[in-house]
Amino acid sequence: MTQKEINKLQSKAIFKAVQDNFNLTRDFEDFEGHGYWSFAIEKDGIEYTFDMQRRSFDVWGYLSRGEENKEKQTELETAIGELIETTLSELEF
Repeated sequence: MTQKEINKLQSKAIFKAVQDNFNLTRDFEDFEGHGYWSFAIEKDGIEYTFDMQRRSFDVWGYLSRGEENKEKQTELETAIGELIETTLSELEF
């Protein structure tokens, strides 16, 4: 199996895990083709927008330090990151 095929299977598993564990309001989309997917999650009535890097699957949110709800977004980033790690560790190739 090539690295590209492995990455595709990993991506699909991560998409499913995030969809199953969070209230996804905007599905994973690649608007600009810059090597990351954009998606949004709703929690407590607030929508948080994130990007996920295509190769390393690192996740980061759009809010900057000091903005309202930045702490909640950081908690979500951590939870998504842990879910990604768990999902990837369960895959066997």
